[in-house]
Parts: sequence; structure tokens; C-alpha cells
Amino acid sequence: GQLVGAFRDRALEMLAQRLPRPSNADLREDLEAALVACAAEGLVGVHDMATSADAWGSLVALDEEGALALRVYAYIDGAATELDSLLETIPTRSARLRLAGVKLFVDGAMGSRGAALEEAYSDAPETCGALVWERDELYRRVAQITRVGLPVALHVIGDRAVRQALDALETVATTPVRGPHRLEHVQLLSEQDLRRARRLGVVASMQPVHWRDDQRWLISRLGAARALRAYPWRALREADVPLAFGSDAPVATLSPWTGVAAATGRQGARLTVREALAAYTCGAARACGESDEGALQLGARADMTLVDRDPFTLDSTSLAGVRVLGRLLAGVRA
Repeated sequence: GQLVGAFRDRALEMLAQRLPRPSNADLREDLEAALVACAAEGLVGVHDMATSADAWGSLVALDEEGALALRVYAYIDGAATELDSLLETIPTRSARLRLAGVKLFVDGAMGSRGAALEEAYSDAPETCGALVWERDELYRRVAQITRVGLPVALHVIGDRAVRQALDALETVATTPVRGPHRLEHVQLLSEQDLRRARRLGVVASMQPVHWRDDQRWLISRLGAARALRAYPWRALREADVPLAFGSDAPVATLSPWTGVAAATGRQGARLTVREALAAYTCGAARACGESDEGALQLGARADMTLVDRDPFTLDSTSLAGVRVLGRLLAGVRA
């Protein structure tokens, strides 16, 4: 009856089964608060990852009432018990809400040593982390999702997880879907899998702020040599793998400017301000299948964030302090 250890990854399902489900009123209140917080950071669109069936229902209700303050691209939780019924009744998209795909977890986090590595952790040589799914079960779920035309977003942090994810995507490479498949986080991968990711056309969905936040344990977990290869956004970009940057909130801050500062301030692997902003805008739009969004150009949808200074004149230290003045959504002040 007393907690004597940590629940990690799929073990959390045992806790989730014993927690009361939030009421529709509570869920709506939480979503409304989240929308306000996103708008305050100047966001005009978000990718909601691992959306529950209940949360999807609340988002649909908000959308029907005209109460969505930004565009929401939802990726349904692939472990949800209601997944089959949701896939059978995929809704048509609206101007501000779309079911963009399904999220599957392939491994855990590096901080908890749950990320699946090819070689053992440097500070825990008895473990290489763990994969969430048996290979055949992952393949079955990926096939089930892609059969209805939806792409998969695969949570992969360790290089062994990336390998298993790409193996699964190879099996559905000829199945047409409504947007690119995504590797979420992809904090470590081999040179061979970097080339495979490019060949398969997957998007690397990454969060530069994690590199900054993980410095306190990164070398101890991976050792110096692997740590230099970790969070490889520069290597992925040079290999022509599309980058999409995000926050991973509430794990990290919502502000994209903190991430831009991290991506442009990393010695030896930094991106330019233009490259980082492109990953947060055009890259994020293309990651959810919106090829015509994310750029300031004639005829594009006028979703814009107004800020207090020109980011192209700032260094990485100053970028974190950019202040949001307002937003335009479809050309209207929001």
C-alpha cells in the first residue's frame, strides 16, 4: 500500500486505470485555460499530441461553438481503448480543428533511462532502456492506422527506438496517408537511420529546449561521445530530413522563443535564426500535412504573431526575451 518505486512508461497505465476520469466540465475548463495560455504566447496553432477520446469530444464542442482561439491539429492517443471506433468515424476537418494523425509511444524518456538505446546507459550499464511494444504489435497498430489514411507520430528518443519505428514505417511505405509520418523527439539516432529517415520522407519533430534542460544529466547518461551526437537537429537538416520544432509543453515552456534561443545557441550544432524559425513555422505546418501554411507570402493564410523586435538582429541570449504584442488569425486580430 506504499509507493516504493517509480512508475515508468506503460506501468503508468496501472495508475491511470484507477484515477477517476475528468468530467466534461473539468475537461472543458482545462482546455479553455490551455487555449488562453497558448494565445498569450502568440501561438496561432498547436499540435495536440496523444489526444484522448474525451478531449477530442470537448475540442469538437468548442469548435462548433466558435470558441477555439487557434488552430488545433490533434493526434489521437494510439493506446486509447476507443481507438478503433475513432478510426471508423474520422471527422471532416473544419477551419480550426483537424484530426491529423495518431500518436504512438515506442520508448520512454532518457532522463528516467526509459529511452531505448542500442548500447547501455553510461551511468547504468545494466540497462539499455525499454521498448513499449513488441515488434509485431507495433507493426499491427501502424498498419491499422495507415489503412484509414492517417499518418503516425512515433515517440522515439533512443536510437534503438528510432530503428524499430523506421522498421515499422518501412512496412507501410506504399500506403497513402494524409500527411507525413513523424518521429517525435528523435534525440539519438545512427547515421544509417538518418539516411533511412530521409528516404522514407518522415519529419523529425524536435524540441530544442530539451537539449538545454537536459544538460544536467546528459553526459552522465550517454557519455561524452554519444552526448555530442544527441539532439541532432543540425545533422538531420544537413541530411535533408524536414525539421518541425515545438515545445512539448507542459513538459517544457510553451514559448517558442526559448526554443529558438536554444537551437541558435548550441556550440558546434547551432542553427541560424532563419532555420530555427522555419522549423517552428513552415516545418510545423508541413509536419501535419499543411503544405501551404507557415510562410509570409502572397495568398497564404494570414496567421501571424506580432513581436516587439526583429529576431534576425538578435543573438541567442536576446532571443529568449522576445515579447509577443499580438496575433492575427486568418487576417483578423485575435
